[in-house]
Amino acid sequence: MMWNKITLKAQECHYWRIGKTDYYIVKNDIQWRYAVETSTSPSERFVMGEVCDITEQDMPWQTAIGEKSDVLQVLPALPDLPMVIKPKTKMTVLPGKSVMLYIPVPISLQFYAGSRKKEHLIFERATEELSQTWFGEFHNGLLAYSCELELADCLAVPKAMSHHIICPVKLVNDAHTILDVQRLLIHSEYLTVYGKDFELFANEVKIKFKGENEISDVQYASQAPSSSIHKSQLNSPRNPKMSSVISKSFHFIKSLSNY
Repeated sequence: MMWNKITLKAQECHYWRIGKTDYYIVKNDIQWRYAVETSTSPSERFVMGEVCDITEQDMPWQTAIGEKSDVLQVLPALPDLPMVIKPKTKMTVLPGKSVMLYIPVPISLQFYAGSRKKEHLIFERATEELSQTWFGEFHNGLLAYSCELELADCLAVPKAMSHHIICPVKLVNDAHTILDVQRLLIHSEYLTVYGKDFELFANEVKIKFKGENEISDVQYASQAPSSSIHKSQLNSPRNPKMSSVISKSFHFIKSLSNY
């Protein structure tokens, strides 16, 4: 399996290629030397921990001092900030109606020395560079990553998942007015990663829209989504598990300011 632990020999370089990013790591006693390079377009070939020969002076190497263990665990993770989904074209949900969206979020790779413990994390990097944005008002908002998507393409599970984790999000319009999905916030830090190889899913999020000036009711499922045939948990949420939360989930553009 792709996400099994591997053992590194001294001075042996291992290599990963996922999406637009190449990862290199070399182990020597307590030193973990690593380098990350990105390209402008995603690679069609995936590499998971192969041994490679490199010219060290040509790489942007960094060094982490950590565990003496020769065991490395690489895990898929969701981004370290919430995600703001910006529709490329207009989508609305009529009163009393709902829609299930399957949002593709670029994988982040976490490299752990020995085992998955916060203090053993050597480094982490997303497989695709994400731009940051501000969600909400100037005086009352939060920093997040921005992802522009065609929501009409997210109405079914994608056949090829590539280097993404699929986040099932059910939008329920519980208001008496039309829901105009302009900016949708997903708190990825509360989500678990399930799956096998590159068939990766997060647990389902259900967001009840109660009105433009109202706070949404957000519920997080406690198991793998029904859309995933692989139910094994690969990674835990970044923040303590939550089953329900009252949260601002939609942002509506009311002025010339564009967040």
